[in-house]
Amino acid sequence: MRLVGRDDIREALQSRIATMTEADLTYQTLCYNILNPKNQVGHHFTLAIQRYLKFAIFSHRWGPQEPTFRAMMEAGPEALSMLTQGPGVQKLLKFCEEARRYGCAYAWSDTCCINKESSSELQEAIRSMYRWYQNAEICIAYLGESISEEDFEYEPWFTRGWTLQELLAPRRIRFYGKYWTPIKRGYSLANDKLDSGLMEAIEKVTMIRKADLEGFTPSCSRVHEKVIWASKRRTTRIEDRAYCLLGIFDITMSISYGEGSWAFHRLMEVILQRCGESGILAWEEIGVGEVEDTEYSYPSYRTYRPEPSRNRSYPT
Repeated sequence: MRLVGRDDIREALQSRIATMTEADLTYQTLCYNILNPKNQVGHHFTLAIQRYLKFAIFSHRWGPQEPTFRAMMEAGPEALSMLTQGPGVQKLLKFCEEARRYGCAYAWSDTCCINKESSSELQEAIRSMYRWYQNAEICIAYLGESISEEDFEYEPWFTRGWTLQELLAPRRIRFYGKYWTPIKRGYSLANDKLDSGLMEAIEKVTMIRKADLEGFTPSCSRVHEKVIWASKRRTTRIEDRAYCLLGIFDITMSISYGEGSWAFHRLMEVILQRCGESGILAWEEIGVGEVEDTEYSYPSYRTYRPEPSRNRSYPT
């Protein structure tokens, strides 16, 4: 296990990409449409490249002793063997092991694949995160407090802000329980989004419609509904209440840790500029920015859509 950058991957794949044919494009598009019956696509060059660049992406709740980018970069053979004794690295190793089982030569985890000491790299990662999860060959989601879907009601993974897009964005996702056994054992298609019963169980705990769980399209529509999804979740940093929703609304804005609750106000301003849904204004002011257990929850969102004032116009 070692970290590789874009230049390393480009060099490794350059010769293969140069020999791609029309048959490769047709074959990969066909395979994609078979695995994603509700998201059919036409001839797509990117899909052919993904045939050679299959990567798995990790979704999990952060725990103790997670490996960082710096630790992985500085670790020599001896240091790496010491790192593997921690629970965070053990979790990472299990993820990489499962990634190989799905034919992925590359694996990406947010713990050690983002240099958070570089503000430019961190900004790029946050803005690109949804797309990375969407383009992955498979998303491996680790539910550390669950054994079966009966445990979903108490699973912390369903309460985190960032895992909302990690649930919606992937085309293929596989859920693993606390002992690294699949939640749906013996499921041959290896895509839990095709399991109707499992999607219904997730719909019940998240209040996200089954159709969205199976095939979500990011946009600035249905703002009221989407922010209600997020209102049930929490983030460690207050700014992430806004940043973790960028991909879901298909918008972008500058990333500035330290701005506090203003990040969420900026998010609402950007959304208002792109949609005319009055329901976005149905916020309770009580409790905005409150802190519980060093984590930040969303402002309270009303469960109804108010009638717009006759004397007020809304952006279109």
